[in-house]
Amino acid sequence: MIKATDYGENDKLARLFTLQKGVISAKIRGVKKKGAKLKFAAQPFCFGEYSLAERGGYYTVTGCDAIESFFGIVTQPQKYAYGCLMLETASESARYGDNPDIFALLLDSLKELVYTTQEPESVMITYLSTLVAKCGYNVAKEGETVRNLVNYLQDKLQVRLLSVQMLD
Repeated sequence: MIKATDYGENDKLARLFTLQKGVISAKIRGVKKKGAKLKFAAQPFCFGEYSLAERGGYYTVTGCDAIESFFGIVTQPQKYAYGCLMLETASESARYGDNPDIFALLLDSLKELVYTTQEPESVMITYLSTLVAKCGYNVAKEGETVRNLVNYLQDKLQVRLLSVQMLD
């Protein structure tokens, strides 16, 4: 799950990063209601197997089996900011690189961010450097900073990453 935005009174529109189709949008019905069974599936950092129904080119989430929860990221501001930036950069980069490689990089990097004692900034620099390379660009400078890599990626992909504001 990359992100979800409110859609109507009780639904959310989710951006899902899939191995087969890249980034897609799917409606999750009723997740804003108390006791909704798919509430967890509409949260960023939910890694799961989503069941989708397709109708007229639009997707609806009908179920989700959680595989991994990276929700622990939200309790630590620096890790949360880097995690959000990872989700956003993966989403934007999916159209430029090999989706399975970017998907695996994102998953591995989130695991490192949550489950290791490695410095979050070091995890982020490794992630961004690898992502830039997977998109076909070369950044091989020593001492690169997160900010410089983000600026480089925004320039090359011609996007504005909203999560970068959390780094300030």
